[in-house]
Amino acid sequence: MSDPTTQPDSVGGAIDDEVTDALADVDTSDAASSVASVLEAMGDEETAEDDAPDEAETDDETISVLEFVLGDERYCLDITYIEQIVERGTVTRIPNSPPFVEGVIDLRGDITTVIDPMETLAADTDGDGDLIVVFDSTQMDDDWSVGWAVDGVRRVSTVSLSAVKESPVDEPWINGVVKRQDDGEFVIWTEPGELMRDGDTT
Repeated sequence: MSDPTTQPDSVGGAIDDEVTDALADVDTSDAASSVASVLEAMGDEETAEDDAPDEAETDDETISVLEFVLGDERYCLDITYIEQIVERGTVTRIPNSPPFVEGVIDLRGDITTVIDPMETLAADTDGDGDLIVVFDSTQMDDDWSVGWAVDGVRRVSTVSLSAVKESPVDEPWINGVVKRQDDGEFVIWTEPGELMRDGDTT
């Protein structure tokens, strides 16, 4: 992930303390290994179920997701979580913040915390983080605005819930795994609210 540009503390010290306190107890230490386990398990899974008859056609609920890229991996999330996607601007660092917090940016007067999901979701490869997916704070049940720095946005697509495979890894922030029909790749369906929520267990 490219280094954020350091600016003087123009956004004020109060936001530093508030964001640092809110993120202090978030534990994402096992997330990267969980992603690796998901991809490995899905790669070993046989596709015999493709030959099974479509008995569940009556329940074909769909959901719209945004597919995005982190390093070499592809993820998606429910578009109802997303408020906007913006180009990366100047990021101001927060003193004593966790490693996955790059800093904050000012989006038309709204102070948004920039998270580096490469620290929590992806493998060792570095990306550029040129785009920021800004979450809707009302959907996230948070009083502060958060955005993920991502390497690219691929598309918005419609996913049939009946086609979502259950994750072989029991993590609350993984809803399942989607197999793309066009290229056969697996896309991990993430639940950002669960990933960033401290103290929650399922």
